[in-house]
Amino acid sequence: MKKTKTLSLILILFFALAPKVIFPREPDPKEAKMRDNRVEAEMFLQEGSLAFKDNDAPRAISLIEQSIAFSPEYAEAYYRLGVIYLYQKDADKAVECFKKTIELDPSFAKAYTNLGGILGQFKRYPEALPLYEKALSLEEDNPKIYFNIGLIYAATGKKEDAGRYFAKAKELSLSQNDTRLLEEIKKVYKD
Repeated sequence: MKKTKTLSLILILFFALAPKVIFPREPDPKEAKMRDNRVEAEMFLQEGSLAFKDNDAPRAISLIEQSIAFSPEYAEAYYRLGVIYLYQKDADKAVECFKKTIELDPSFAKAYTNLGGILGQFKRYPEALPLYEKALSLEEDNPKIYFNIGLIYAATGKKEDAGRYFAKAKELSLSQNDTRLLEEIKKVYKD
């Protein structure tokens, strides 16, 4: 009796799963097109990144815009475009790109950090601080975020808060052997 139940169970499972394994569903043409577009988008993004490394910002922008045209939901493409605009000192376009990155991927910590940095440069500290705090919630071991929050607190006269964040940035920088950030911390914070 037990063997019959076991065999019955095996046969039921086999016939339930066999159509999916033996006869997989036809690929959805829309899904295939999206995958193809993403591959194209990635290729343009990589080419754009290489152009940017070669100091050819106009070409990099053009290539990354083509990446976005193939995959308008590609957060990484908007982020890299924002970085290029940031290096070109076009804050408005950079802000637009970083906001779009966050809209598409709310867990993209670097976009929050860069957006906070731009706002901080324009002394828009009340707007920059929550962006850094969000970035910190996503990357708790990033000493640069602690450092930037410390800079905001220092700029707004909150020396005690600034000191706490600089100390944490220093601690993390030491553990991660980030000598460049340690030098920056030494310039602004004496413990």
